[in-house]
Amino acid sequence: MDIVERFLRYTKINTTTNREAGAAGVMPSNPTEHDLAKLIESELKELGLQNIKRRENAITTTVLPSNSAKKLPSVAFFAHLDTSAEQKNDTKAQIVRYEGGDVTLNKELGITLKLSEFPELANYVGDDLIVTDGTSLLGADDKAAIAAIVNAAQFFIQNPQIEHGDVTFGFLPDEEQGLRGAKALDISEIKADFAYCLDCCGIGELIYQNWNAGDAVVTFTGQSAHPMNAKGKLVNSLLLAHKFISMLPGGEAPEYTDGVEGYYWVKELSGNSAKTVLKLDVREFNEAKYAQRMAFLQDLADSFAKIYG
Repeated sequence: MDIVERFLRYTKINTTTNREAGAAGVMPSNPTEHDLAKLIESELKELGLQNIKRRENAITTTVLPSNSAKKLPSVAFFAHLDTSAEQKNDTKAQIVRYEGGDVTLNKELGITLKLSEFPELANYVGDDLIVTDGTSLLGADDKAAIAAIVNAAQFFIQNPQIEHGDVTFGFLPDEEQGLRGAKALDISEIKADFAYCLDCCGIGELIYQNWNAGDAVVTFTGQSAHPMNAKGKLVNSLLLAHKFISMLPGGEAPEYTDGVEGYYWVKELSGNSAKTVLKLDVREFNEAKYAQRMAFLQDLADSFAKIYG
């Protein structure tokens, strides 16, 4: 089985992380993560690996033993089973030959992948692209990594002339909600000199730093009133939320920052005049600055409570 076939096979299992179940302590938060872990286990067994450990929480690990008499370094590779909570539709992967310009994802719905919005497309002229039909996430985060890891295992097993030390492969649940799977992993079980998390970026790119990441949920409770007699009574929670957003530091958002600059990421706003919920992500490379960002949000919320009740 080649890497493309593997990847497409994995995308057919919808493993959207479930934040509500995760908040209740359920792991994996989506039972389909178990389904994907079982599929990976079966493929690894077909390749000849036998020492596969799949746990009740879907954490799955195995080791490809060293094939050398030399004392070679051991390495581990990790990927995660779940996909982002932002989008729950079924993935509809398709392969298109990219010859430049825009890519029509869904002719019926008029959905287009535009070169003007994604200039990195120019790097892939003449290549096959795996895309969705525009109505769902693809799930390449992180099923592309899973396919790469299993394919690497297949490569080394089929090419025993290439000497290597012990190679550990790990597949973890619920990365998309605070690295829950990584935190549940007993790291003492991983006998590796160094490890790579396969979860990012352009071909050939290596990320060697990591940010502090957190989220904040701010709930605005207003006072509903009929518009005919709302004067002095109505407190519109939607407008409070907009005022709150406007008081975030200008320029400290993902679209304005680069490198190791931290930011507030306004991700979701939902509600009505009576109650509105604002969800933000906070990113900062410096731990002390991260704590300051979270404290700023708390101070801002406390100020709103004093002003508006």
